[in-house]
Amino acid sequence: MAYSTQMLLFHIKCFPGLKQPLKTLLGFLVWCMIIFLISLPLMYGTLQVSSNFYVYFAFWLIVKYTVCTSMTSCVWLSFYYHSQIVPARRAISIWVKKNITYIIYTVLFLDRSVFLFDTLVDVAQVAILDTYRNVSEVNSTWMGDATHESYSVYKNYIILVYSSLCLCMMMVCSFSTAHYLPSLSSRRFRSQMRVTITGTIQGLLYLLYELWSQFNLLSYTFYLQFAMDARVTYTFSTLQMCGTTINMAVGQTVFRRKAADVWTALKSFFCVDGTAGNDVKFPVKSSQPTPPPTIETGASTSM
Repeated sequence: MAYSTQMLLFHIKCFPGLKQPLKTLLGFLVWCMIIFLISLPLMYGTLQVSSNFYVYFAFWLIVKYTVCTSMTSCVWLSFYYHSQIVPARRAISIWVKKNITYIIYTVLFLDRSVFLFDTLVDVAQVAILDTYRNVSEVNSTWMGDATHESYSVYKNYIILVYSSLCLCMMMVCSFSTAHYLPSLSSRRFRSQMRVTITGTIQGLLYLLYELWSQFNLLSYTFYLQFAMDARVTYTFSTLQMCGTTINMAVGQTVFRRKAADVWTALKSFFCVDGTAGNDVKFPVKSSQPTPPPTIETGASTSM
């Protein structure tokens, strides 16, 4: 919970010029992608180099948390754009549009709490399994294994219900916005076209990812015979995260501006002048003879 609060406070300082809650939503997307790209290679590197399960498990929790929070951040970003683009005609829609900032913050808090609960159950499951290994030889009637299995099943049901609600919200927001846009004038239609197209593509990406995720979750919950390998799952998650980042970069002007600023800063840092990354310009010696040094007199140094 403290990690989510620090991330939320840090995002408020990012993306100057944007209004809330758009600044926070985009900040979550950016930092989830950065942490994911750092943690995933470290997770597999730990698995290959070291046999320490706990280090691998810690990186696995980080990867899982960033993927889940990134996907749901896309859902609430689509909900935010829907509330801003589609005019409010009913009382509930007017109330949502008026209080959209507080609604988004409340939903993000509940969203992070759900996935934090999922993470804590996974940690408790590993701890109980370690305890079970230690006491199983002494007491064969210990019920810890059944307890952690029941908690895991309840946790999977909660995640399944919440992800289904997010999927319905994403589909309604994406396609209702796309359905409303052709009714606008040509000038307003062009101004909202890019956001709507990228939002629709993001809805399709989320649909594919969520169907895959729910099938994978059901296979573990009901012990189906067919279960995908973990490498396939993380490959699918990586493609989804990269597709989300590219989609957001196309749809959000601030992403392209920030990318240009970062590229300019990197060129300045490495002294890039358009030819090579390590080119350093040295001063050229002049062909003219240097004048003799001037000798200061005592009058010039007197006070």
